[in-house]
Amino acid sequence: MGTPYATAYRGLFQRAQAKPNETVLVHGASGGVGTAAVQLTRARGLHVLGTAGTERGRELARERGAHHVFDHRARDYLTQILSTTSGRGVDVIVELLANVNLEKDLTILAPHGRIAVIGSRGRIEIDPREAMSRDADIRGGGASQHNPGREGKHPCRVGRWLGKWHAAPGDRQGTTPGAGLGSASSSDGAGSVWENCARPELKKFRLGFGRICR
Repeated sequence: MGTPYATAYRGLFQRAQAKPNETVLVHGASGGVGTAAVQLTRARGLHVLGTAGTERGRELARERGAHHVFDHRARDYLTQILSTTSGRGVDVIVELLANVNLEKDLTILAPHGRIAVIGSRGRIEIDPREAMSRDADIRGGGASQHNPGREGKHPCRVGRWLGKWHAAPGDRQGTTPGAGLGSASSSDGAGSVWENCARPELKKFRLGFGRICR
């Protein structure tokens, strides 16, 4: 699984508590953690929006399962996102560059929305009233805070979700969960993460990036 999937999983499901049928925006959907978040979100049955700054990046996000992809360099991309949600906004935002996007993120959250901050390169000033008016949460998290003893079963869940989605071509629209991922290696911690799986006898389903449970 590796660090990108562990980080995406923690941000989406342990911190933001994303639930099936909610709408999730992955801000930066073409990078390693971003593509992992798109795949996990789609496999879990959520509606996935993504952003990327290049045409190739947007194509990659679509290939990985995003329902809609936006150019975050376009001046009106926030308006486009709101239009796609019929003005309601998104339930969850996976934020990989909070020092640039956090203030804007708050303006497109749905009521009771959550932002999972899993990446930032500096400081940012925000208007707290944007969060107050939506009863919104900003939650920080990262793979380094994962507690294997308490939450170590998550690789099995990830494997089951991706495996089920992989077996449902009618929903994939030509995408392949796990595509483009590197092999699991001890250097990125993937081996130790997989060893936490509660069902080692099921570590035999391959999607091209190492063992997963199903």
